[in-house]
Amino acid sequence: MNKRIFIYGTGSMARTLHQHLYYSRDIDAFITDDDIRDTPRSLRGVPIIDKKILFETYTDKHEIIMAFGYHNMNLNRMERFNQMQDEGVEFGSYIDRSARLNTPMIMTGVVIYEGTVLHVGCVIGLNVFISSNVSIGHDCVIGDHVWINSGVALGGGVVIGDRCVLGMNATIAQGVELGEATFVGANTLVTKSTQPGAVIISREGEKINMDSLKFVKLVRQP
Repeated sequence: MNKRIFIYGTGSMARTLHQHLYYSRDIDAFITDDDIRDTPRSLRGVPIIDKKILFETYTDKHEIIMAFGYHNMNLNRMERFNQMQDEGVEFGSYIDRSARLNTPMIMTGVVIYEGTVLHVGCVIGLNVFISSNVSIGHDCVIGDHVWINSGVALGGGVVIGDRCVLGMNATIAQGVELGEATFVGANTLVTKSTQPGAVIISREGEKINMDSLKFVKLVRQP
């Protein structure tokens, strides 16, 4: 008998995850922490249930896939994951078929979207979210409850501490170690290791006081 599959969450990540799973696995329900009387009864045609109902009604084998964002530096994800693990919940993972996994070690509760490449010798911790088109170099270690956005590139031997958040297109140079709960902004290059709780953000793009058509003509090669 196939295990029942539940998505924990009802926000944008839950909807996106459901879209990824739509053609490969049937989702039995979305799970919410909210009072079910104050929320819609379904999402994308799938029932929304309270967590209490899950334990009272679905006593057969099931898996839960986490679909929370990185609010509070992933504390919400970590707390819910640990609580439900203590309650005996079995967590599932979603790894897109287009992802290339070159013999990495992957723990439970992991989500990996399309186009991502994990090179040889990687270790991926518990409850990690890796978005699309991410490149993770050889022998990297990703801690628990980490959130990695689209386009991130990690050099070889990088260590990402628990609960880190890496913004879109961030680049972590080879051998760098990020301390627990480090926040790296979008389009940021990190070349030095960080202490826990660090924030590394590149300056935003500079506005040029010139019409775009004139600028393109100025910089265009013959």
